[in-house]
Amino acid sequence: MSVHILCVFIRQPIRKTHGNTAIENTKINAARCLHAFAAPEHIKVYGGAVAPLLRPARHDAEIHGHDGLRGVEGLQPADSDSVRARIASDTDNRAAIEVIAAAISETWNAGAGAKVTIVASGPLTNIALFVSVYPHLLEAIERIVFMGGGIGIGNRSAVAGASQIQNPISLEAQLLLQFLSPPQIRFAFI
Repeated sequence: MSVHILCVFIRQPIRKTHGNTAIENTKINAARCLHAFAAPEHIKVYGGAVAPLLRPARHDAEIHGHDGLRGVEGLQPADSDSVRARIASDTDNRAAIEVIAAAISETWNAGAGAKVTIVASGPLTNIALFVSVYPHLLEAIERIVFMGGGIGIGNRSAVAGASQIQNPISLEAQLLLQFLSPPQIRFAFI
């Protein structure tokens, strides 16, 4: 199984979307985490959607700080060469959903490979676009894991986190996918 998450099991590129800060900051933050977790050097961060599907982007600096990681200590500085080296080069200007599709296709290998788990740590914009454009790759997905707020403790409302408030259309698409998708896809809400 290939896991698309910031942890020691990373095997594929990381796609970042807008979220608690602007896309450039989320890319840098993902690269800083890759460095901190000693991920293999070939794992690169690609930019994704810069805004929700139907709303303007909203960043929550009062919660997460201007850079999206307020209060996090111990990461490499954003401008360090080791962090910048983990961001995909400007010459590789593929859209995030193309990178997602390529990584899943390669890992799945038309059924001869492994299924993947997709972990979304921010708004689900990239995932909603991916499942809309590449529905034939759904059979290659074992699980979709995403953050989903809480009961009485969401950071934007009593029941929702910033990611869901920012892009409820993408969340709705994911929840609808849960009911329409092949039964082998499991959803986990964290």
